[in-house]
Amino acid sequence: MIAEFKHIQSTWGIAITITIFQKPARDFNDSTLIQLSDKIALSCKVSNITVAGKEYLCKAIRDNVDILNGIIKPSILEVVNVDYTLSDYQEEGMYCAMVCWLNKKYNLCLNMPQISFNKQSNKYEFRFD
Repeated sequence: MIAEFKHIQSTWGIAITITIFQKPARDFNDSTLIQLSDKIALSCKVSNITVAGKEYLCKAIRDNVDILNGIIKPSILEVVNVDYTLSDYQEEGMYCAMVCWLNKKYNLCLNMPQISFNKQSNKYEFRFD
């Protein structure tokens, strides 16, 4: 399933398209998996996601793990594609892309972080509460 996160302010913004497949988890012993709960693991082998970007994907799941554990069967969420414009990329946007995917896949309304633009740093600031 494909989901898209866009946050545009004025003429500049962040847009990330992410494709994730949910697979039944028969075995969580694969060393390449990132175990996020007893029911959810993440597989992310795409080359254009930084380590920090992967950490934000994981954070989005961990922040919502109680809700997710209640609605899904043991699963591996396999990130198979991520598309973004490098000049506009901020790693925090991966959190939002994952939340968009979770909301779309499971018909949820999980909260996004508050996002504001800091003109001095010329970056978006994400506030995770």
